[in-house]
Amino acid sequence: MLPFQSTFEELIQSLRFRLQEAEARDTGLPARQETCIRICEDSLLQLRQWVTTNAFPDRDCEIYFFKRVKPEVMSRCIFYKKVYRLHTGYYNGSGLLEKERLETELRDINRFFADNREYYTYYRKGYTHHDELFFIRGNYDWKICPDINHFDSVFSTSFDGMLAELMAYELLIKYIDGMLNPKPKLVGPSPDNTALRAHHSSLRCTATSTDVVELGYA
Repeated sequence: MLPFQSTFEELIQSLRFRLQEAEARDTGLPARQETCIRICEDSLLQLRQWVTTNAFPDRDCEIYFFKRVKPEVMSRCIFYKKVYRLHTGYYNGSGLLEKERLETELRDINRFFADNREYYTYYRKGYTHHDELFFIRGNYDWKICPDINHFDSVFSTSFDGMLAELMAYELLIKYIDGMLNPKPKLVGPSPDNTALRAHHSSLRCTATSTDVVELGYA
């Protein structure tokens, strides 16, 4: 591993460890999510500070950063915010209401993946032929991420934000699936933190959440 890569690998490993610690705390779900969001935002700030004070050694390193590093951190930040919003103000323990909300969320995710099938396929199949367009700064194409109101040309490329959102939705699918189809209770925090936490209610899923992920392979 190159020194350039090892710097960010250490940051990501630290992020995962801090998130795992936060998930293991005996606090309510909203409090855990708020802590995890702050941890992710702190890591994103560290990444931005590095980018604004350092130059990438070459284009391959820039692609690596915006394809592998930033989306890994940003996706978790997006994920925890979505979980927080999914529950706060709505979650009241009512099985029917909760089940309806979760299945509605899955349908929304389904539409998102369908609308962005081309980009999801590029990500899931490991394509590289558009990497210079997608992950090099200065090649911004608003059509890839039309919903962005403010584009940070120093810390963003055309596709890294979209990639982070796709990755976040994959985590959210696992999380919702775990709530709708609970497995035996885990002891301690799971490797993927909230994404794999079991929810111990009698909810059962009628939505086809696995079909959402398979969109990228169609």
